[in-house]
Amino acid sequence: MGGEDKIFLALENAVLNKDMQWALELSDQLIALEYSLREVYEFKREALLYIGERSSNPNKRNYFLTSAIELDRDFKGFPPTITTEGVVNEISMETMFARLSVNLNPENIYKDNFNACFVFPSGDNKTISVRNDVAAVSNRTLDNCDITIETTEILLKKVLTGLRSPIAAIASGEIQVEGGSTSFLQFLASFR
Repeated sequence: MGGEDKIFLALENAVLNKDMQWALELSDQLIALEYSLREVYEFKREALLYIGERSSNPNKRNYFLTSAIELDRDFKGFPPTITTEGVVNEISMETMFARLSVNLNPENIYKDNFNACFVFPSGDNKTISVRNDVAAVSNRTLDNCDITIETTEILLKKVLTGLRSPIAAIASGEIQVEGGSTSFLQFLASFR
């Protein structure tokens, strides 16, 4: 391409001409070469903002604008997410169980070929079946449950998000486990 100086000149021209996709590609090349990083990051940030602000796709818009924020020299990181009871109340049980199914840690599986059945007062029962290092969620209670957990949806959400200790909930009787409390705790430890 004629050397770092020519790539940098092409980057400046791309930004001036609003050819921002090309500007992003050129900036990545210069960043890999560690050339004039402060100026290159500013051009890249400008290109990301330009594309992000004009995007109608929400995911693309969020990605580009967030990437631009992260390149700001004053950026100190996003604040930590604080899990509160209000936030937990807004999360559906479908989301909680979907999260569990993808967060199974194959290296820490309590037991393969295992069914954990969850029974809720609402009647919206769930089963997590672990087979071949995969956790599958179904919307029913199986006949062959290794453990059956009876509790409320909100209490299980609090346990799964760390707002409530599973040991304390079992000890208080708010969570009842048929098949062994220890098995339930080991089952929970199978997930990240």
